[in-house]
Amino acid sequence: MEGFQDRLDVVAIPVGIFVLVVGLGTLLGQPWQYAAGGALGMVLQLIGAVAAIGIGIGLVGLGHFVEP
Repeated sequence: MEGFQDRLDVVAIPVGIFVLVVGLGTLLGQPWQYAAGGALGMVLQLIGAVAAIGIGIGLVGLGHFVEP
């Protein structure tokens, strides 16, 4: 088993997993049900949650699969 090659591995993977979990938690919590923002607020919250999931996956991929 190899050690970490640089600081990006150590930081990007846990941060990416955290952002991914936050995005999934936002989708599962369905906060748009309780907000008074209407349809526009719901769409913006959905876009933000999906974007957070994409950013989390990207960070994990960048930290784990991309070599320096």
